[in-house]
Amino acid sequence: MFKNSPIFVVMKFVIHKNTSYLVMGLALIVIFSRIIPHAPNFTGSIAAIIFSAVALRSWKAFVAVIFAYLVSDLIINNILYRQTEFMWMSNGVYWILLPFVFIYIINYFAINNEFKPFGIFTTALLSSTIFFLISNFGEWFTSKVMYTHDFNGLVLCYLNAIPFFGYELAGTLFYSSVIFSVYWLYFYVTPGYEYKK
Repeated sequence: MFKNSPIFVVMKFVIHKNTSYLVMGLALIVIFSRIIPHAPNFTGSIAAIIFSAVALRSWKAFVAVIFAYLVSDLIINNILYRQTEFMWMSNGVYWILLPFVFIYIINYFAINNEFKPFGIFTTALLSSTIFFLISNFGEWFTSKVMYTHDFNGLVLCYLNAIPFFGYELAGTLFYSSVIFSVYWLYFYVTPGYEYKK
């Protein structure tokens, strides 16, 4: 019965017939999860990167996710929270993109296409931790007033960021659950299906 439902027909077209639509879906998740009202850092960015590395195993999908992130930055900085001058990128965006690159590379080579529910949970935890460590190191390193450039300042920076880590992890787990659940559901109702890059 489910195989004849409109939901399944859409899933079959998106996943099997034209995978570029799947990548577009990831990009839209990144954009909309950042521009809709949400708790700090509760977005689908890292979840989309994990899916690109683990399920799609495609650097093109990763580039599309990064591009979507930058597009959402343009929307946030120049429409939602418009400043006096046009902003191409947020300050310190390089310290956001750097952990994204590490997350993609580590998941691509470490997971090796063996993705299961518990594995995705541990992957989300690892990826969020990588993001937390690198992005907040950048926050401390580029800080001119808020943190002293010594060990105490670095520790204080990480301590202040712990609540944001919780939101980041929750967002990554939520969006990973949604994205992978849809993908797994298609596998469940389509015996013998194998994703082809």
